[in-house]
Amino acid sequence: MNNPLEALRVFCVAAESGNFREAATRLSVSPQVVTRVVKALEDELGSRCSTAARAACR
Repeated sequence: MNNPLEALRVFCVAAESGNFREAATRLSVSPQVVTRVVKALEDELGSRCSTAARAACR
């Protein structure tokens, strides 16, 4: 996903919903897309920013 605003939207939906599967459903994408987008944001920021959302997915 090359659009930074769309990536932030994906992250916000994941944070609001509490897990990537629910976020994916709400965004009409696969959970893998949500995971990839959040990981790319984390890599760009150099920090893990989704601990709570990732914990909810386990």
